[in-house]
This record gives sequence, structure tokens and C-alpha cells, in this order.
Amino acid sequence: MEMRRIEPNTYSFVTKDGYEHMAIMMEDGKYKGVAWGYTKINLPEEKNGNAKLSFEFEILENAGLAFEDIDEEEFMTLMGDILADQIDEQLATGRVQFRDRARTHLA
Repeated sequence: MEMRRIEPNTYSFVTKDGYEHMAIMMEDGKYKGVAWGYTKINLPEEKNGNAKLSFEFEILENAGLAFEDIDEEEFMTLMGDILADQIDEQLATGRVQFRDRARTHLA
């Protein structure tokens, strides 16, 4: 199995009443207590056969961190790495599969 980007014990999945998206909370490190939800995930295949992960998110809990205390590039990388690890894990266990939209037809 591929090496994980982020140690799984450094974050957890959380729920929030009325919130329908996958949500994560950091359990360790600089962003401990910060929680966010992925509101849109896109993984389009590029012409070279690779895929480029993109996502939208919303912060559910800032853990008292001021906006200026968050390194945007570092935090985006952290969120992307956690999401990529989860996608890899789901694919490896068969819990998620990708479909080719061009081959999917509605009756």
C-alpha cells in the first residue's frame, strides 16, 4: 500500500448537526481543534492520464486561531493531503469507484 501523506491519528472525522459533508478535525499539531468540511471534490483526468485533485471547503471550527495565524498554502496542502489519503484508502478497499462519465448513460 502507498505511504500515507498524513498520519491518521493526527485527525479525526467529525459530525455536526445539520451538516451533510465529510468533516475533519485536526487532533494534533499547529491546527489542533480546527475542523472543516469538504463541500465539493473534483478529480478530473487530464490529457496525460494523471488526475488533479481540487476541492472546496468551509471551516466549521477555527479553534480560536485568527485568520492571520493560518498559513493558507500550508493549510490547503494539509487538507488536500488528508483528502488524497482518504481517496487512496477508499479506492484500495473498494469502498469507492470512479466512473467514466463519457460511458455513463441515463436510460
